[in-house]
Amino acid sequence: MEYLFDIYTIVCLVGIALSVYAWHVERNKKCDKDYIAFCDLGANMQCSRVLTSEYSVGFGIFGTYLGCDSILNRPNCELGMIFYAAQIVVLTLLGPFASVFLFLCSFASCIMSVYLAYLLAFKLKDICVVCISTYIVNFILLYISFNRL
Repeated sequence: MEYLFDIYTIVCLVGIALSVYAWHVERNKKCDKDYIAFCDLGANMQCSRVLTSEYSVGFGIFGTYLGCDSILNRPNCELGMIFYAAQIVVLTLLGPFASVFLFLCSFASCIMSVYLAYLLAFKLKDICVVCISTYIVNFILLYISFNRL
């Protein structure tokens, strides 16, 4: 159990680091249109373009359905920071509820990852290394949380 705790925490910390970096790229790109992020690797590999797209806030859906002023209509990277930090907090709770909650949250994050991967590939037609890394983190969390059950 402690082994799973350590791995889960490390993976969540990686998720937080990716989210913080995405936030950094988003902020810099909005302030400086000529900003080139480390993850901007080519014409169709520009994470800064993806992280400032219409889909980078509220997953491109919360603003439409809940309004632009909704508390959920935040940049995806901010929601990611909150999600991964909350996972660590819940992980410290003992009992079957925590395990089920972690699994359900991880499952939901994987559904959102598939949705965002679809947008990335077919709507934005781009490759975002940071985004894909986040999707991988989410699927690793799902795997670990499933084993925790």
